[in-house]
Amino acid sequence: MSHLHALRLTEKFSIFQSFLNETSQELLQVNHALQRIEQGEYGECEECGAEINPKRLKIMPYTTLCIKCAQALEYKYKNIS
Repeated sequence: MSHLHALRLTEKFSIFQSFLNETSQELLQVNHALQRIEQGEYGECEECGAEINPKRLKIMPYTTLCIKCAQALEYKYKNIS
């Protein structure tokens, strides 16, 4: 196997691993959303208890935060990094 071929395989494996990680994370989020449906909490922000905008849920059905809390969390992590 040539060095170039090995590099290509490594790159493909890295891309596949990244895809697998993202898919696994999304599956966990979907399962969590299903649990929230069963508990009657779907569409309610886990942070503040407010209703999550239906348009937001349509785009991201597994979201657990309203836009305000999601932005606050993003801001917090952005400033920590």
